[in-house]
Amino acid sequence: MVTGELNKGPEQLSEEVIGPGWCVACGACVELCPYIKAADDRVAVVQACSLESGNCYAVCPRTFTDYNDLAFKISSSEAAEMTPALGSFEEILQARSLLPEIRDKGQNGGVVSALMTAALEEGLVDAALLTASDGFYPRYTLARSKMEVLAAAGSKYGVYPGLAGLNRSLAVASENVAVVGRPCQVVALRKLQHYSSVRGRENLALVLGLFCFWGLDYRFYEDLRKHYQASRIGRCEIPKDRGLTLETDRGEIIFSLEETRAYVRRGCHSCADPTSELADLSIGSTESDPAWCTLLVRTRTGLSLLQKALSSKLIEVRSFPTEARKALEEAALDKKERVFKGRENDIPPVNNSYLKLTDQYRVQLAEGGGGAADD
Repeated sequence: MVTGELNKGPEQLSEEVIGPGWCVACGACVELCPYIKAADDRVAVVQACSLESGNCYAVCPRTFTDYNDLAFKISSSEAAEMTPALGSFEEILQARSLLPEIRDKGQNGGVVSALMTAALEEGLVDAALLTASDGFYPRYTLARSKMEVLAAAGSKYGVYPGLAGLNRSLAVASENVAVVGRPCQVVALRKLQHYSSVRGRENLALVLGLFCFWGLDYRFYEDLRKHYQASRIGRCEIPKDRGLTLETDRGEIIFSLEETRAYVRRGCHSCADPTSELADLSIGSTESDPAWCTLLVRTRTGLSLLQKALSSKLIEVRSFPTEARKALEEAALDKKERVFKGRENDIPPVNNSYLKLTDQYRVQLAEGGGGAADD
């Protein structure tokens, strides 16, 4: 367990994160002890706990977070590129699955499903924690085969505390696990690995991070049922320059950008990491071509998985267009700067108190530049 800023317990977690509304429902604290529970996307400390220092506080992505320290701990290469917008990475590519059955089931080329299939079939992991669906609401699942991976394919834009499933798995089994998660969940996983005493943390073998600029709270699902009488969601997509398009049992439903923003979880507005900078591999939309995805190779672990997926003919890659990279960096930097420059009167409100930022970095932001979040 680290000391200093993270040497606090569940009382402080409730006071500093959950109570003020900064919780992003990653699920990292859920099931670590009997006193923290989740219902839908709500997380709460349900009973007083006397611990002055706990894993629940240490792993939370909205408690003190030093990106540079965590990036250093997972890095195994001095050749990585570093940009203010995208963090550290070894290569940026476009990718898609070579298998039609994966492309058809997955999203943006089905690369996440293909990579998880490769990890399982090559024996890199025993199970993969994924976000599936009960037909309407997001739910976590532990996949152990290609069929189970494909059953969870496709994007779910609702916020769900899925890392509770990892905590349950680590507590009872010794199998190696891969996790696909949102950026906040990736931060929590790295804090769990390096700043906690969580049982089984050494069995977290692989972290795939998704691009995520926002997530929807459960009001979205409630209103979808109430106003559209929908009871099943098929596919979710975010077309370029539009809001959210859903295929449901009531037909296609389209939410505008303005309508979609009304459902964004409050804590998401304080996220300064839209591209999962601490993952082994980061995957997201290209926006310009829905048949391909953006793939950032960040660690040697991620590179090894990519190479196995390529040699198994599960995916193919191509170079990343200069203009597409420029657009991605601009979007990521815009998101970061709003958080880093957060003001008390911001609407929606922004909290950057959890981030370790140097005075030098704040000056760079004020001047419109960028740079590392810490020296």
